[in-house]
Amino acid sequence: GEVDAGRRRRRRAERDAGVCTAWLFSLEDRLKQSAIPVLSEIAGRHPVYMLTGDARPNAERAEAALAQAGVLFADVRSDLRPEDKLGHVRALDEMLRVEAASRGHFFGRLFRNLGVTDGGLVMVGDGVNDAPALAAATAGVSLAPHSEGMLSAAAVECGSDVVVLPQLGDPTGNQDLNRVAWILLVARRARALVLQNVFLALASIAGASSLTMFTDIPLWLGVLLHEGATLLVALNSLRLFWMMRASTQRFPTPRHR
Repeated sequence: GEVDAGRRRRRRAERDAGVCTAWLFSLEDRLKQSAIPVLSEIAGRHPVYMLTGDARPNAERAEAALAQAGVLFADVRSDLRPEDKLGHVRALDEMLRVEAASRGHFFGRLFRNLGVTDGGLVMVGDGVNDAPALAAATAGVSLAPHSEGMLSAAAVECGSDVVVLPQLGDPTGNQDLNRVAWILLVARRARALVLQNVFLALASIAGASSLTMFTDIPLWLGVLLHEGATLLVALNSLRLFWMMRASTQRFPTPRHR
């Protein structure tokens, strides 16, 4: 039509005059919607570190954006190659383990005597280059890439402890960190339940045995008390399912039905 003819004449005139057309694209990474509330929750309990392969200006922009929301990092490292990340993760993991051991609280000593990990680093990564560092951390959480829509084989083969899979209701992955926060919260509550169950079991055994040995109650009643305590431990463990539901309400994530 006339419009197309006018465009062609304008382009021909620009070409004859030595004018060229250039296209400028601006690309930037944006913070996930869940980043600020989740990192604020975690930073209120433990130090948070940023290890990235991005250039220093990109890391500084992300750090500044989160600092405005009150999220402060204990340390920020940028321009890291995979081997650099691995070295930093090993150093941080060892430092946090030593700090936990130096506190010397009762439960810490008990856990170490039982061979249970006390302290250490939880690393969250979403790239193939993060795989060695994820395996070196005390706990590695891998975010499966949404762009590929598939699970990274490197994340599994190199030993990620937890893999957060994409959800159809969250195609951009904005709520991935909510799922990470949910995992950490459930882990803390499961640990607390284990401690409660240990003390319940010990108390029930000591109580039932003492009553049987030092009183005139029948043996069958002592056995019944012991088995009743076992049932109490099992019921207490079932509280974890209720806690998981409550945690989901605290850190909501989209669900596809």
